[in-house]
Amino acid sequence: MAISLTDKILILIGLIGIVVCSYLLFFYTPKSTLQGTSVIGKVSPKGMIRRRVARSLHWENLTEPATLYQRDIIYAPKDAHATVELTGGKKFELLPDSMIQLDEGSNDSINITLIEGQVKGPDAATVVVKKEVQFRMPAYPTRGVTSVAVANSIDTVSLRQSEL
Repeated sequence: MAISLTDKILILIGLIGIVVCSYLLFFYTPKSTLQGTSVIGKVSPKGMIRRRVARSLHWENLTEPATLYQRDIIYAPKDAHATVELTGGKKFELLPDSMIQLDEGSNDSINITLIEGQVKGPDAATVVVKKEVQFRMPAYPTRGVTSVAVANSIDTVSLRQSEL
């Protein structure tokens, strides 16, 4: 059976499509260009830290100084730490195994949500640092329920089984 010219062209287009998609999947990293957001400061990593910008789900690895924007999340793994310098001149250090989010604030202070870990430094006390609120969702819906049925212990069930 002979392969026609149309079949060869379709196979070639399919292979080119597979190559292009594979390249984009494995080697393409999106650049975090933010327009319309205000610059808060810069971060100087010591080791490799991770940053997620506000409008992205992509975490980028930082090994060199980078600009910080509002609502950025910075994570320093166990083997790295970072120095954060805000535009007002305040500096603090993000210790290893710590995560912060740079929230909105007024002209003279910026709120920083400490999600995990700790910060230290000469200006760490002047920066508003608040612990993330822990919210625990129940395992089952409780809206409109007046009483909750509790299962008997296994000992009671085995005793009743032996009585039968």
